Amino acid sequence: MLNNIFSWGIRSSKGNESSKEKETVEAVIEQHESDVSEPSRIYSALDFIDMFLELKAMEPNHNNWSAENLKSNPPRYYRFKQLESLYRALGITYAVQDFEKGDFVNLRYSEHYTILHSDLLQVFENQKLYNEEIEAELKSISLRDVQRIFLGLWKFVQAVNEVEHFNSGVLEAGSIALRYTIYNTRGYLSKHNMDRIRHIKLMLASIIDPEDKKITKQELVIKYTFPNVQLSEIDFDWI
Repeated sequence: MLNNIFSWGIRSSKGNESSKEKETVEAVIEQHESDVSEPSRIYSALDFIDMFLELKAMEPNHNNWSAENLKSNPPRYYRFKQLESLYRALGITYAVQDFEKGDFVNLRYSEHYTILHSDLLQVFENQKLYNEEIEAELKSISLRDVQRIFLGLWKFVQAVNEVEHFNSGVLEAGSIALRYTIYNTRGYLSKHNMDRIRHIKLMLASIIDPEDKKITKQELVIKYTFPNVQLSEIDFDWI
């Protein structure tokens, strides 16, 4: 899904689009909002992570993350609206634009993070570092500690995501220099433990949503105004 994101939204970068273009944008939005698809699809915090990273790659500036600012660009607009809906469904009251600060952790209790606590214990045991001092720290782990863990893991996942999609949107039919770069960097992460990266995402998901909610698309549409659209069609219409 991320392979072509960097080419989307070129038209919106002009800032002052014509009235005709605005009418076209409104028509695209109206057309796709009537679509119905995949009502039984299940969403979770893992989906939220991927959706957030995708939108951030398309629009890095969180100050622009609003329906009003993104409405001139349907690919970004719909991704933001879907992300916002899922965010609310996961029970987080902070604005989605503030997600990366991790302040939502402070609305919880330490008891919510039993999965994270078990993983901390396993990591230290696997590294043969577990001792009485670590045991005492684990017993007194605070929400601030959980927030720090979130910030660190989130920073890592973003870095991995950038490496994973380093060649996104780059055509191979370029110069020999460009092709050399692509061939040298392609598949870099395949040499690493992708299962470990997924495990880190699962830990992030357990911090974002300790209840591990599974929400159907139908429920998102009905209760949380989730746009029931095919993003691939919108992207194709907009390019």
